[in-house]
Amino acid sequence: MPLQDPMMVAAVCCLIAGAVMWAAESRYGRRFFAVVPPILLLCYVPAIFGSLEILPRQSDAYDWMAQYLLPFGLFLLVVTTDIPAIFRLGWPVLVVMLVGSAGVMAGAILSYYLVRSFLPTDAWTVFVAITGSWIGGGSNFAALREAVAMPDRLTGPAIVVDATVGYIWLGIVLFMARHQDWVRRFYEPRELESHVDDATAEVEQSPVSAEQLVILIAVALPVAVGCMWAGSALFSAISDTLHTMPAMQGVLSAYTFGILAVTLSAILLSFTPLRKLERFGATPVGYATQFIFFTSLGAQADIAAILELPVLLLAGILWIGVHILFLAIISRALRTPLYVPAIASIANVSGPSVAAIVGAEYGKNLAALGLLLGLLGNLLGTWAGLGIALLFRFVG
Repeated sequence: MPLQDPMMVAAVCCLIAGAVMWAAESRYGRRFFAVVPPILLLCYVPAIFGSLEILPRQSDAYDWMAQYLLPFGLFLLVVTTDIPAIFRLGWPVLVVMLVGSAGVMAGAILSYYLVRSFLPTDAWTVFVAITGSWIGGGSNFAALREAVAMPDRLTGPAIVVDATVGYIWLGIVLFMARHQDWVRRFYEPRELESHVDDATAEVEQSPVSAEQLVILIAVALPVAVGCMWAGSALFSAISDTLHTMPAMQGVLSAYTFGILAVTLSAILLSFTPLRKLERFGATPVGYATQFIFFTSLGAQADIAAILELPVLLLAGILWIGVHILFLAIISRALRTPLYVPAIASIANVSGPSVAAIVGAEYGKNLAALGLLLGLLGNLLGTWAGLGIALLFRFVG
């Protein structure tokens, strides 16, 4: 019989997250996790625990993580973003990144309408969540999954498509890092005026003290909780109007307004001294909350359900193909070096941390470029996903 006590459920989720992260940092585990991203185990191990009836499919612990832990971590990850530094990257780099994001959105639309006759009526939520993930990373997937109320039975297939297709493409991009002159068969790339170095000066990270950690929580948690409360209040105020707009149902909810409020407030506050929360460990704490939250997603997911919906994998392959096509066209038009679309694509599909690793593979000074482009994608992902959701609901 699955655990019922919410605190016991939360403890097991934390135990799984800690064990996976410990293994990823161990001497022997680093080789394995260089190939298999830790986030996959954060989803798959709890899913196995769920299949073995150790963890429940539903729990108040999961609801609390979605309502408070996820917004808290999302705020920390966004508020520390150096937005002016992103704009100093140079217009060709930003254009390639934005076109790549547009390719993800176009791929979502095309693949969904090609295969929707083979899918359940609520499968559009899968395409919305993966749109967020493939533009800005896992935190966007998590936020959109909650925002559009993706059914638990579709969470497993969505995770499989997101991970399988995304990491096949990651392997191809890493392979191309050793063959960057290949692009010269199609056009002669021009050197870009790089503003990456002065835009990404790293702040030396000193150990975080207990006092700093308390300050971090004291700032971020009230803002996140307040934003979620404000989102709920706003939704209640306009709910009567929304009931007259069927297309908005399933897209706009109290949770959606709350997540948008968290994101917007974090963006605005990133222009204030609160961006210095990075020195207080905001990014590590933010990622830690996401790791724990992903275990709750995995516990609710039925991974085997992908066997009932194999067409989703085919849709994912077509989808990523559209994204690649968009990048190929804009890169040819701007004659950018291969590292620009490669890093931009992984910044979209895999998020900041993986993009930084890929950047370092393409050049020792390009890790910061991947990090900043990944942060830009993180800012855009939730908004883009909600835009796709509105389109699906309006068009049908």
